[in-house]
Amino acid sequence: MEQRLHGGDGTPAGCSQAERGNHDKEEEEEDDDGWQEPLSLSEDETNVSAAEKPFGCDVCGKFFTQKCYLKRHVIVHTGKKPFGCEDCGKVFKWKCQLKRHVKTHAGEKPFGCSICGKFFTQKSYLRRHVRVHTGEKPFGCEDCGKGFQRQSHLKRHMRVHTGEKPFGCAICGNCYKRKFDLKLHMQLHISQKPFGGEDQSFDLNQEKPFVCDICGKCFQRKDNLKNHIQGHTGEKPYKCAVCDKCFTKKSDLKRHMLVHTGEKPFGCAVCGKLWSHMSDLRKHMIVHTGEKQHRCELCRKAFSRRSEVKIHMRVHTGEKPFRCDVCGRFFSQSSSLKTHMSTHRMETVPM
Repeated sequence: MEQRLHGGDGTPAGCSQAERGNHDKEEEEEDDDGWQEPLSLSEDETNVSAAEKPFGCDVCGKFFTQKCYLKRHVIVHTGKKPFGCEDCGKVFKWKCQLKRHVKTHAGEKPFGCSICGKFFTQKSYLRRHVRVHTGEKPFGCEDCGKGFQRQSHLKRHMRVHTGEKPFGCAICGNCYKRKFDLKLHMQLHISQKPFGGEDQSFDLNQEKPFVCDICGKCFQRKDNLKNHIQGHTGEKPYKCAVCDKCFTKKSDLKRHMLVHTGEKPFGCAVCGKLWSHMSDLRKHMIVHTGEKQHRCELCRKAFSRRSEVKIHMRVHTGEKPFRCDVCGRFFSQSSSLKTHMSTHRMETVPM
């Protein structure tokens, strides 16, 4: 007779209590990147000799002490998730995971914190919550020793050391360490509209048949090429009716008109702050993403803005363009000069 594969709660039959606890851990360690921690083996499983592991995986050759461990491991290769939620369609590897998930729809929260009284739908969520009270950080970084309450947080932290940026923008190719930062970045493309009112197209695979005879740059549309050529000729046919300033492109004129009207059509999706120009919104988004794309060519230090690199270069060149009119002393930054000027103001105060 075929051996029963699952117990009453959906876990493999014949598995230890530690094995069942690992199913809780799998669901506990799901993070906002959509990545799940692999199932870890029990302590007994990791401390046995190779001779005590008779059950081998035909795919990768890994061996296990119990058949239920092997059956659980095989799912790593197949990716099979046979248990689906009838309410939302989410699928799971184990029936016990589905049962816990269903409680989220029912609003059932049977697991309560004995410290603050907060309730949770799953025991794993309660365990994770208790660390807030205890301060326990069981997941430590081997490189710097920093501790974390969740393994998913440790995984994200490791990208600081590895430099890994797994989340890439399909439009411009920029890469980010966190999925959240990519979502913030995508708001720039979503909200980026020309002042004609129509959405721009960001189809990278579209042909660019219109070529500039002067510099060889290619464009998808003929009117874009026409605007580009005006940059070479210096022609500025679009004039502001308010201040008589002239522009090469009609879109530049419309953007300029915001100075007179005070209109701010570009809003930050994170904090709601409004801006007149898309370029200003891009600069502001760095506050939320922490992105540092501009590097010093000499020491490779990274900065959020190109202007910050320019200021930093004075460390290497020794340039000090800001002069004190009182004593003639020079400074590399205007802020340093302002701080210095306060010393002269104190000298003039009568005792």
